[in-house]
Parts: sequence; structure tokens; C-alpha cells
Amino acid sequence: MDGLNPALALILSIRRAIESGESARTGLFHFFLEKNELSIFAKRWWERREQGAEASSLMLAELKSPYRRAIFTLLERGLRGETIHAALLDTEKEVKDACQREMERHLAIVPFKMMIPLLLFLFPALMILLLAPLMDLLTDGFLP
Repeated sequence: MDGLNPALALILSIRRAIESGESARTGLFHFFLEKNELSIFAKRWWERREQGAEASSLMLAELKSPYRRAIFTLLERGLRGETIHAALLDTEKEVKDACQREMERHLAIVPFKMMIPLLLFLFPALMILLLAPLMDLLTDGFLP
């Protein structure tokens, strides 16, 4: 799942485990195998959760994204034995929509970023091309 948003990869890993009859814990362990910042955080979160529930809930404050906090809160409920499949599907839809909005925002900025090489390299060359004949006329006019 290279190139996939880590939060979405976590949701899909847990959903795949639940839909195949396994537990959310199994899906979390499958996610640990991925090497990204969220899987490292999830592993630390799991270790602290095993030590005590208070330590793991304090770690959630480190997460900047409200979607990631919601995923771990939902995962906590699933690890306690509650049914989370419907809530997981809703969270997956929200994360997909957030990813879509972020991609659209980045794509809206791309044309402006592509103008930078034009302004830096092509515009000065064009000005030299246009001003060279004018400079030639001016220098010929001042010579006797």
C-alpha cells in the first residue's frame, strides 16, 4: 500500500481483518509491518496500552490530525470488544473525503508553481529578444 495515506491504510488493515472474521487486534498487528510514521506511533501506542490505559490515551494528544485521533479512539473501543465495523466504515469515508480535498487543494496550486520557471527563465529571455532591436536602434541613433 505504498503511496496510500497512513491513516487510510490503518483503517483498511483493520477493516480487512474484521471482515475476514479476525479481530481488530490482528488488523493492527498487520499494520505494524508497514514502515511509516503512523505504524511506528501505533506500535508505541500499543506498547503503552499494554502497560496501562491512561498512558495510551495521553499519547493521542500527540496526534495533530483529528482523523487519526478518531481512528485510535475507535480502535480502543474495538480492542475492548465493542462492535466497530459500522463506525469504521464511516471513518473510512471521512478520511477518503479528506484525502480527496487535500489532493484537490494541491492540484489547484500546481499551475501557479509551474509559472515560477516561466517567470525566472523564459520571461528574461523574451525581454532580451524584444529589447535587443530597440537597443540597436537607440545606439545607432546616437552615433554620428
